[in-house]
Amino acid sequence: MPGAPCNAAVVKPSEYTPLSVLGLIHVLNQVLPADVLHVVPGGGEVDKALSEHDGVDKIMFTGSTKTGQAIMRSAADGLARLTLELGGNDAGVVLPDVDLQAIAGDLFWGAFINTGQTCAALTRLYVHEDVYDSVCEALVGVAQQMPMGNGREEQNVLGPLQNKLQYDIVAGLVEDAKQGGGRVLIGGDPGPDQPGYFYLTTLVADLPDDNPLVGQEQKGCGNSSGDPSESLPREWCAGEGCCGY
Repeated sequence: MPGAPCNAAVVKPSEYTPLSVLGLIHVLNQVLPADVLHVVPGGGEVDKALSEHDGVDKIMFTGSTKTGQAIMRSAADGLARLTLELGGNDAGVVLPDVDLQAIAGDLFWGAFINTGQTCAALTRLYVHEDVYDSVCEALVGVAQQMPMGNGREEQNVLGPLQNKLQYDIVAGLVEDAKQGGGRVLIGGDPGPDQPGYFYLTTLVADLPDDNPLVGQEQKGCGNSSGDPSESLPREWCAGEGCCGY
């Protein structure tokens, strides 16, 4: 409607993945009115400038808890409204009546889609002791069938981690799991024959709840499993993400 008011938006993409967002904004601006949607690439200094600006009435952010806290502090003086989606550590629960053949593939891709680099990726799995070994074996079998490599080669379904910082985080979490007594079912090491930040698909079993691989979001090809008998009630009380099969 001519003359109808509308709210302008400024999009600030991650400094690690700006190109896809720039491309999307370019497409959207082919149909949107002029100056309604802008994109401003950059690092943390752009985050700070936008969150402090007195012309910004609403801030929506998806990312780490640490950055979310910084945005809250920067936005406090202007009292901008905030919507923050910070981190995540989604848990899955497998019960003894599970149809393993029906859900093994979904369990795997729930954890490893986009090489585990999604906010909603399954990062830890609690499995009833009656089916624990069978679930571990089934997931290893699925993982062995998923080739990792250059995404321009059609057969590959898993790619690299996006940057060196995230690669180091994943490598450190897996190393902590090894040192903490975890049983590596598959992987556990970088991809030795691949250039770039490839980390082999890794499944680790028998970890306690206080191990960092269990307690922290990974955003990579590392996943843990354990028995839910003691952990599950605490999961519910803490309000962590949980899904059952």
